[in-house]
Amino acid sequence: MSRHPWIVLLVITLLGHAALVLAQEVSITSPASGSTVRGLVKIQGVKPDPESGWMSFKLEGPGQKDEFVAAVIKPYIWVWDTTARDQDKRLFPDGMYTIRAVAQSPAGAAIGETSIQVTVANNLGPGEAPSSVRLKVNYTRGHEYKYDVEGSRVVSLKEPNPFLQPLVDQFTGVLVALYVDTSLTTSSGGPALLRKRLVEGWTRWGREKPKNVSGVGKSFIQVLTAEGRVEVKRTGDPLLELGSLTLELPDRPLRVGDTWSSDLWLLLDPADDKRHHVRAQHKLDGFQWYSGIKTARIVSKFEAKDVDLLVPGQGSSWRVVTDYEGTRYSYFAYEAGRFVGIEDEINHEYEAYMAQATGGMSMSMGMSGMEAGMPGMEPGMPGMPGVPEVPGMMPGGPGGGMPGMMPGGGMPGMMPGGGPGGGMPGMMPGGPGGGMPGMMPGGPGGGMPGMMPGGGPGGGMPGMMPGGGPGGGMPGMMPGGGPGGGMPGMMPGGAGGMGGGSTMPAKIEAKGTVTIKVTEVS
Repeated sequence: MSRHPWIVLLVITLLGHAALVLAQEVSITSPASGSTVRGLVKIQGVKPDPESGWMSFKLEGPGQKDEFVAAVIKPYIWVWDTTARDQDKRLFPDGMYTIRAVAQSPAGAAIGETSIQVTVANNLGPGEAPSSVRLKVNYTRGHEYKYDVEGSRVVSLKEPNPFLQPLVDQFTGVLVALYVDTSLTTSSGGPALLRKRLVEGWTRWGREKPKNVSGVGKSFIQVLTAEGRVEVKRTGDPLLELGSLTLELPDRPLRVGDTWSSDLWLLLDPADDKRHHVRAQHKLDGFQWYSGIKTARIVSKFEAKDVDLLVPGQGSSWRVVTDYEGTRYSYFAYEAGRFVGIEDEINHEYEAYMAQATGGMSMSMGMSGMEAGMPGMEPGMPGMPGVPEVPGMMPGGPGGGMPGMMPGGGMPGMMPGGGPGGGMPGMMPGGPGGGMPGMMPGGPGGGMPGMMPGGGPGGGMPGMMPGGGPGGGMPGMMPGGGPGGGMPGMMPGGAGGMGGGSTMPAKIEAKGTVTIKVTEVS
């Protein structure tokens, strides 16, 4: 070491120089530092080794403390929605923000970073916003407006249940559409005649293929009054329901904070093919930029109880009665005289009977034998309703047993053990109450041997609630219902099988959103 001290010095110098170069090559190319931004902001970073690793972005500003917001790979772009909300609260209030970009190696090591400052200014500033405004619809003949539509439904159980969750997931999905308004007349303070054409539109629920919404490729002639009401030109003419989601405006000047009550039209669910009418409370909440247009921001609150609703899912539907409450954010271009955007958020609470969701689908939860027998056995459960010889789905006669096997007892927790032979056929007999053969007998109602008995004539899983009755059922849930038993929380088996009327509804929470936004004016 003492003979060659310059070698160590050279290595240290080279390493230090390499780290400095890497740090210098990390940059944010868009937006420019010191600029004012609003709406959707594209943030693009550059890193020294663009073909590997990734880049992370952090934000610091009003309500943000150097918080991680995104990690992206090449081309290292993140779109920041500065108008995003969490219920009624803006996530990024107007003010100064620091955007920090950190370059990461493939192993996750930070190899350099940089930061810029921008000012978010979505609200109209002093001198930009009017002191009061009168909101009236006004169209000019020949103008065309394109609107993008995005919707989603997210469904969850109020009380977690791993058995039912896969079925519930089949009712989560999206809506995507595009329609075009063409003004056929000039309003001049009166109604406007519009031609609405649904260019495209589809929904997808669960894992099914997308399906076109009703009316794709068709045109609709509608009348839009100066107060925002959508009407048909002639009685009996159809409406483009998706393009008729307006609210009634007051016939007076408004200041920020003013309120009024009027009619509002909405889709209760993204899959709705009919708009619904509700009485809503509105407030002029402020003035802001929206898609580069000066707008009046209107916040509307609404709710209703005991409303019939059809909820489509993957291969089946729920017919429910819902209680809902919601919020709409409307953006009205007060200088041009038209709605340029709406954002609906609706929270539902209803009960759905899971048997409605089976509709021929396999449960794939250890019950895939519904259509072709229990896995690993011979087919023996050819259909859902009225199948003889399926324990827990028919009376447990002397032969009992799983179909496609030797007659014997029955599966505990589904039907009575059957007879002295009990047990799974083709094995050693169980005890008097059935149970697994070659082990200790269960109890009077069968059950897993060596554990607590199922509890009653319907059997059940040991240590849980008894099956419930002659029809048995899944333990810890409601009994199957009738002599034929059945899957719990579904329809009772009747004389056998899955059919009948449901015994236990699941409590569902669903959040639906629909956003309509003008994307082009010509």
